[in-house]
Amino acid sequence: MFFKMKGILFLLVILLFINSCVKEEVAFKIKEDTITILSPLDKENVSNITIIRGTSNNLQYVELQVDLNGWNRVNGVNEWYYSLNTKELENGNHVIYVRGFDGEKFTKIKAVRIKVNN
Repeated sequence: MFFKMKGILFLLVILLFINSCVKEEVAFKIKEDTITILSPLDKENVSNITIIRGTSNNLQYVELQVDLNGWNRVNGVNEWYYSLNTKELENGNHVIYVRGFDGEKFTKIKAVRIKVNN
């Protein structure tokens, strides 16, 4: 009986080891889509025409919106930019949201706060 229990325990340890190896291999192969906002920096003061720029990878396109006022496609994908005319905004605090699309799903939304001072 003791040897039978020892054999079962050994088998369970082997199965757990194989399971952990498979999970690590899958996690290594899956690469998340990423998107970053390089400028403006969070809480930066902006005025006039402000260029919002960033980077992404594994995406088909990038979109941006200001204060939840609808998504607009930006120029470029891997290195993207958007010209924002801050004179169309009221002076004060605003939020810029950016997301990307990989052909199947959207990335997590990234955001920066800006302060318009025209």
